[in-house]
Amino acid sequence: MVKLAASMMCSDLLNLENNIQILDQAGIDFFHIDVMDGNFVPNLGLNLDFITQMRRVTQTPIDVHLMVRKPEDYISRLDKEYCDYLSFHLESTDFPFRLIREVKNRKMRAGIAVNPSTSGDSLKAMIKDIDYTLLMTVEPGFAGQLFIPQMLNKISFVKRIIQDNNLSVLIFADGSINENNGKLCVDHGADVLVCGTSSIFKKDVELSESVIAFREAINSTV
Repeated sequence: MVKLAASMMCSDLLNLENNIQILDQAGIDFFHIDVMDGNFVPNLGLNLDFITQMRRVTQTPIDVHLMVRKPEDYISRLDKEYCDYLSFHLESTDFPFRLIREVKNRKMRAGIAVNPSTSGDSLKAMIKDIDYTLLMTVEPGFAGQLFIPQMLNKISFVKRIIQDNNLSVLIFADGSINENNGKLCVDHGADVLVCGTSSIFKKDVELSESVIAFREAINSTV
């Protein structure tokens, strides 16, 4: 059954604790936190202090997505006490194996994120070393973009690599996920859908109702 990760950039930050409680009660599987530096992507996201605040009010797994130019500077400030899953962009470093080891040494699950223009082939060399991969289905940095349908083939391609190596590496699909393309992502091999304004954080719809309705819609065809 597909799992859902709530993209906390899309939450009501003025009512953060309330949103977390609602999402927990609705059975959300992950809290997804985008950390940006205004350099790797031309936008600023949530910061490490935000992660600390979240950990105080939930035990649900926290998944941190680093969209930063120097991920090593951030990895050195995090460990299992703060987050459970940590991904950095392959495009942001020349030393991915070193960073994967550093993440695992800090007792976190290690993930590699890749931009839409980065080939799925790039993951082959390190697929046995990671716990998950985060495949961007939009260009990173901004909400509200259009889903890139060509990414479905990338999901299928990476899924085959994982299966051919008899691994349990998870595939996260991230970017403008809605009911229609979310089903397609799952059909092509995604294990986790990162959910934002196109799926669960909708105006004029109760958050708990959105989570339950979206999960039912996605799993109805799985």
